[in-house]
Amino acid sequence: MKEGDSLWKIAKNKSTTVETLVHLNGLKGRSIHALRIGQKLKLPGSSRADPDSLLTLIFRGLDFRIFTPQKIKVEHDGKAHTYEMAGDKTLPLSIHDHSLGLKVWIENLEKKMVKTFECSHLPIGKWNVPIDSRKVRLKGNLLREKGVAQTTNENVRKETTAQAQRAGGNTAQQQARIENGEPVHAVATIYTEGNLRLAPGNEKYRAMIIAAAPKYNLTPQSIAALIGAEASANREGMWRADSNVDHPDKAQGLAQFFPDAWTEVFNYPTSLLCQDCKSMSRAQWMSKRLEAKYAVDGAAAYAASNLRNFASVSGWNVGSLAPEEKAKLAYMLHHEGATGATRLLLGIPDSYTAEGATNRLTKQLNSAEKANQLVAQHHGSAVEAYKSWFFGYVDKKIDVNFYTIKDEQHFANPPRTMAEIVAGLSGRTRVALPQSRPEPATHNDQSANSSITPTRAATANSSSWFDPLEICTLRTAHLASKVAAEFGMTRNQGKRAHQGIDLAAEPGTPIRAVANGIIYMAPVAAHSDYAYGNTLVLEVGINDLPPLQAARFRKVNPGRETIGFFYAHLSEYQFPIRKDSKGNVLPVTVHAGDFIGKTGCTGNAKGMNNIPLGAHLHFEVRQDAKKRCTGLANRVDPLPFIVNCVNR
Repeated sequence: MKEGDSLWKIAKNKSTTVETLVHLNGLKGRSIHALRIGQKLKLPGSSRADPDSLLTLIFRGLDFRIFTPQKIKVEHDGKAHTYEMAGDKTLPLSIHDHSLGLKVWIENLEKKMVKTFECSHLPIGKWNVPIDSRKVRLKGNLLREKGVAQTTNENVRKETTAQAQRAGGNTAQQQARIENGEPVHAVATIYTEGNLRLAPGNEKYRAMIIAAAPKYNLTPQSIAALIGAEASANREGMWRADSNVDHPDKAQGLAQFFPDAWTEVFNYPTSLLCQDCKSMSRAQWMSKRLEAKYAVDGAAAYAASNLRNFASVSGWNVGSLAPEEKAKLAYMLHHEGATGATRLLLGIPDSYTAEGATNRLTKQLNSAEKANQLVAQHHGSAVEAYKSWFFGYVDKKIDVNFYTIKDEQHFANPPRTMAEIVAGLSGRTRVALPQSRPEPATHNDQSANSSITPTRAATANSSSWFDPLEICTLRTAHLASKVAAEFGMTRNQGKRAHQGIDLAAEPGTPIRAVANGIIYMAPVAAHSDYAYGNTLVLEVGINDLPPLQAARFRKVNPGRETIGFFYAHLSEYQFPIRKDSKGNVLPVTVHAGDFIGKTGCTGNAKGMNNIPLGAHLHFEVRQDAKKRCTGLANRVDPLPFIVNCVNR
């Protein structure tokens, strides 16, 4: 380490990632910024371009509880690696060549490595990858032992069901040694109706999903997968039936329906919406998007409608598909739209041009360089490259097995891939997979804190700056003047401090990381009286600020190594909330320009659901990122840091 160095600068210069350096050197929390001149850091053994896939492996049991295997073996980029898990509940991986796939083994109770996951072709981007075990040890140290069995399978299951019923609806668990000394993990049968696996918070939708399945020739698991791919969810995985309740023109409800798509559901003869709401006004039946029973039935009806229309246009035998394969095709038709899907798969009314396919691929990957690499792997065919990416995306989003309770043998047989489904329907050879790169990675690349979707707003240099909002405007609504939105003693005729600045923003506006750093998220309960509501603070090393912002901070805070940027009144975070064994929310490493959340009206901004009512982002600059103080202590005026403020 030399003066002025930071992990982000080193990562850029060495063609690696911050997450890789963090993992290789065992850095956590503030130690990422607390680097010393002369300190030696381990570097990956190969200087490669940015990885294709950033994955975070999450291991779950049948009841959705996360567990940590003692030992994990993974194989990717042509190399195998084994990890001893020391309390960490997730395993981050950085995959440089997605076409080489991934295999995962975990150590079982007999200290043997058992394969639990295999994927021959990974999706590109940032993903959480849940690896589910239908038989899992959560507590204790159950090992095979010789001797007489203590109980039987049937007794364990009966006792477990009785316990669940006594618990008033909470999933009960029982572990015991049974015949031949094999351990068993039983879950109450009252939670397995329809062979459908749901997170505890989504149990209220079970009957609706099961009822919709036979109407539309789908399975409950397929419908759940379609809803799960679209629904907004909280950190416990509970789907939000009231999503976008204040924005009727946006995608609303459990299944995220736009008005045009909901109109199609209304016109579908067998849908609940059509049958129950014919006499209602458009505004009335449009509001039914927010009622779960109509949203669940509508999700299945919309899938059936899209499949029927596509079968008519294509002439393909869509009805021959298995239900889980119908779900994949239905999601593709929903995501790409009817016109886009027929252009991509059928060339109707015309095929994508190379330029058009490249542009779509660049937009999806958020990187022209990565798009060009993928096109090169497909022998220069941008259309085939886009198909390959999109098929992989659908395979990742629609995971029917995730919602299925099966024994281990059946669970090991996944549905066909999207590429295989299309090839089978069209009678053509499946879409070409990319050629594997000739030089696989030779190092232990890891990527911590990956999110479920790509989040990079733009390719960031090592010392980039992005304003927190794309358009920064000081708030004026419901204030005496613009001055009251500024920093300092600006409230109540100069008698009360305002610790940051208020930037006008409609709820749901994306917020960006202003610089490279670490974010600490602080969600609040729905009825919390905390004035700032949902917040996050971004801690940044001074060496990772551009010269202009760094000079301004050093002027008022000489000698400090880090700075904090505080965002308040948020509606949601870009990253899932993960906690350590003590219940502390884990931080996330981000780059300048990453989308890190959305504005909202939580805390004392409640009711400010549009700009005329005062909707805004409260933004602060803190000397000590995580320190709470009253008044103006620990604060610096944020406005000089903002590059483009339209009404400064």
